[in-house]
Amino acid sequence: MSKLSWITAASLALVACSESGGDVGAGGSGGSGPPQPYPTCRYENPFSMAAECRGYFGESWTETAITENCSSPFTSVVGELSEGFCEPEGAIGTCTEDPGGPLLLVTWFYGGDLGSTRSACEGFAGGVWSEDTSAPDRRPPMGADVMPEAIDAMAPNDEVSVSPPDCADGGCLDSLIDDDGAIVFTPTASAPT
Repeated sequence: MSKLSWITAASLALVACSESGGDVGAGGSGGSGPPQPYPTCRYENPFSMAAECRGYFGESWTETAITENCSSPFTSVVGELSEGFCEPEGAIGTCTEDPGGPLLLVTWFYGGDLGSTRSACEGFAGGVWSEDTSAPDRRPPMGADVMPEAIDAMAPNDEVSVSPPDCADGGCLDSLIDDDGAIVFTPTASAPT
């Protein structure tokens, strides 16, 4: 492969990497730029008498479904629907329903008994409890968006050295993007061809 085609392929890989990042909710990891708002529903839980905030992240949540879900989070409770963020500050934990699925829903809890809230999440809601109150990372997996030819072209050879070495998988590329890092291509001392 000539230097020009190798550099072109590497450039395409870097463009694909930088464009594959999606939006993330408040406190979510990854990507560059500010977090993107998402649909939220705020209400007071009638059992705990504490505030809660739902964030709708799954791609199958339609505007109609979100409106319906927020209109009655509990019997006789109407939520306040808006576009924004569920703040992690002050939350005792989150309950994630349909993790990684098309109806991903995360509820932040801002009070109540920790044990009871966790039990309600895991038992009643069938969710996954976490005391990590950051929003989920909503970026698509890196490996699906990167052309295999571009990844192959990032291998060092007699003409070019690559740093960091062996960064040809989606996880490594995601880490570089998260850290605002870069892949550095340096010509070797050999004569041009």
